[in-house]
Amino acid sequence: MRFPYHKACAQLELALPSVFSTTRLVASRLTWQDTADIHTALAESTAELSVTCDWAVGSGSEKFSRRFVAGLLAENKRGQRADYVVREIAGRLAVGMVALCRNRDRAGDWEIGFWRRSGCRGSNFMAEVARPLISVVQPQLHAAKLLLTCDEKSTHVIRLAQNLGFAQIAIINNEMDSHGRFRQVLVFALQQGSKHLS
Repeated sequence: MRFPYHKACAQLELALPSVFSTTRLVASRLTWQDTADIHTALAESTAELSVTCDWAVGSGSEKFSRRFVAGLLAENKRGQRADYVVREIAGRLAVGMVALCRNRDRAGDWEIGFWRRSGCRGSNFMAEVARPLISVVQPQLHAAKLLLTCDEKSTHVIRLAQNLGFAQIAIINNEMDSHGRFRQVLVFALQQGSKHLS
């Protein structure tokens, strides 16, 4: 999926929590102190993420992780996006991130993005943490849409989008990825009044 990284175009204008939790997870706004945990999770996940997430190419290095966190924090400070580090409540392992920002291609709409640590595959962590965040955001959208974009080959993200109540609304053809290959990017929109969030 295209984790929204350095692509924000407007301030958030949403009332968002600084911390929220589920039965197994706690999500808190990103800080500098999270850099080491983000690096460890990214380094474990680079091979998997780099296949379908352009922003993750080269993410195994500490330099990348520092720049990644610095870029996100700068946009968070400007109010252009909101990034949350997701951890297990038991053990405090960083299992990934979830973020909200303005969609770069569709003025007025919002985008949710997330990435999951490779070692947590099959845990359903991202669905679990997305539901409470979406339930806060959805009533504030009014006429705007909440979007989710992903590579056509990201079958697990496609299933996640559908399980969360998103429906495909568009295909972006012939987008070149970081490997110089053309690909299709699928665009999903959250259906208003989705029952999948309960």
